[in-house]
Amino acid sequence: MIDPETRARLRDIKGITTAGEGEKWIADTNTKRSSIVVGVEYKKPKYELKKRDVVPVEIKGVETDVIETHKIWALGVMPLKALAFDQRMRPFPAGISGGHPKITAGTIGCFCKKGSLTCILTNNHVAANCNDANIEDGFYQPAVYDTGSLADDVGGLLDFEILKFIGEENSNCVISKVLKSSLNFLYGLLGRKTRFKTYSTNMPINYMDAAIVRIDNLSLIKDEILKIGKIVGVSVADIGMEDQKTGRTTEYTKDKVIQKNVSTIVEYGAGRQCYFEGQFMSGPMCQAGDSGSAILDMNKNIIGLLFAGSDLVTIFSPIQKVIDRFGLEF
Repeated sequence: MIDPETRARLRDIKGITTAGEGEKWIADTNTKRSSIVVGVEYKKPKYELKKRDVVPVEIKGVETDVIETHKIWALGVMPLKALAFDQRMRPFPAGISGGHPKITAGTIGCFCKKGSLTCILTNNHVAANCNDANIEDGFYQPAVYDTGSLADDVGGLLDFEILKFIGEENSNCVISKVLKSSLNFLYGLLGRKTRFKTYSTNMPINYMDAAIVRIDNLSLIKDEILKIGKIVGVSVADIGMEDQKTGRTTEYTKDKVIQKNVSTIVEYGAGRQCYFEGQFMSGPMCQAGDSGSAILDMNKNIIGLLFAGSDLVTIFSPIQKVIDRFGLEF
């Protein structure tokens, strides 16, 4: 329904936060009509907007709808609250506090298998410190913000999907990399302090914010998600599906999937942003510290990995993408 040209067009509109496929609402009534749902930080009267910043009534024959989302944040980089699920537990279940030693706190999403290894599934920004971690770095339960320390190290970082930040060096062009290296070498010989970097002219696309952590000692874990239980299988999210999660801050919450095939720009703090495509959106069921939570349907099938949101919406990645990326089993 939303082609690349439409996504690019919508990204150019000031204040746009998300674009996804959903159903059109009029007042409080769901018309059940398929629409392109555009999220904005704040809804404003049309007369306050410049003409170029007005979302069209329809795009390529498809109705549009506009919802207010507020700014979308990665939920492990926002100010945190201290709550019950931030405590040290042994054995520890999923759905509680955990994180890399250099982050504040996130959530242990769930346990999974990679070959013979038992792993924690969570976010890159929870376990890999937004690409700045090294493989085998520790993982604390509870996280540092929640009094975690070296004595609480329960595993080592096994793998993570690299986050591609907007405006940061991310070109995959071999020619440009060779040219950059040559120029930097030449400038070094000349005693210059200037250095060159390579950038892609296209918007770098992310499909997940994910990482896995190897568990050092299986006696440390209780293979279930707190307040939910054991994962029984894998399923695919769809609009209207009820979903549930347990996270470090908001603990057990549930809502419904309201959009699919969502694109969004996510704030990672300090001016860093990532652009994502192919995501799902649910209603409000998360706060800072819930990053990494596993999203399940009401039959306890895992459907996604939560990584971002606001006080109005929740953003999660489809779990099959994550399974395929890391070679996981549940």
